Amino acid sequence: MNKFDETLVILNHFFGIIESRTNYCKRNLDFNIKDCIDSHLFEIMERGFSDEEIREKYIEDISRDCADKKIILHNYICLNIIDMFSFNDEYLNYFNVANVEDEAIKMRIFKVLQKNTEIKKRIDWEQLKRFRNNILAHNLRDKKNDNKLSVKTFKELSGLTNNMEFSIKYFEVVLNMFKNIQDEFQFEIVEAYNKLKILVNDGPIKPAHNSN
Repeated sequence: MNKFDETLVILNHFFGIIESRTNYCKRNLDFNIKDCIDSHLFEIMERGFSDEEIREKYIEDISRDCADKKIILHNYICLNIIDMFSFNDEYLNYFNVANVEDEAIKMRIFKVLQKNTEIKKRIDWEQLKRFRNNILAHNLRDKKNDNKLSVKTFKELSGLTNNMEFSIKYFEVVLNMFKNIQDEFQFEIVEAYNKLKILVNDGPIKPAHNSN
C-alpha cells in the first residue's frame, strides 16, 4: 500500500464509525428521559399490570434503561468529536497533492479539496481541537492558560452535547467531506481495501458505505 491508499483507508474508517454513531443520534433525535420512562410505563400498563406491580417489578429497570440510553447518546457525541479530530488530522496531513506523484490523482485531490473548502467553514476547528485536547482526551486543564480548569471550553462542549440536532449537523461536516472523497475515489477506496486484505490475510475487509 502507498501513502494515498493508507489515507483512503484511514479516512474511510473514521467516516464509518462517525456515520454509525450519527445515525443512532438521528434515530433518537427527540429523546428525553421522561418521555422514555412514560413510554415504557404505558406499554406495561397496557399489558394489565397494576401500579403496585409496576413499582415493585419494573420502574427501577425502566429508569435505568432510559438513563443508560442517555449516557450512550452523550458518549457517542463525545466519541464523534474525538474521531472528527483524528479525521481532520489525517485529512490535513496526508490528503494532499504533496503525498502523491501521479498528476491525474493530484488534480482529483485538488478538486475534492476545493469542494470541501466551504463545508469545512461550517464549524470552528480550533474549538473542536479544544474539545478534544482540553476536555475529552486529557485532564480538563488548558495548557495555554497556565493549566487552569478549561471552564469556557467545558461550557461550550456542554452546549453541544445537550443539543442533539446541532450535534448531528456538527458531525455531518466531516461526513459530507468524506462523501466528496468517496464520490471521487470510490474505485481507489475499494482497491485500497483489497490491498489491506492481502496484507492482513484475515478474511474480507470492506470499506464503509453511506447507509443513508
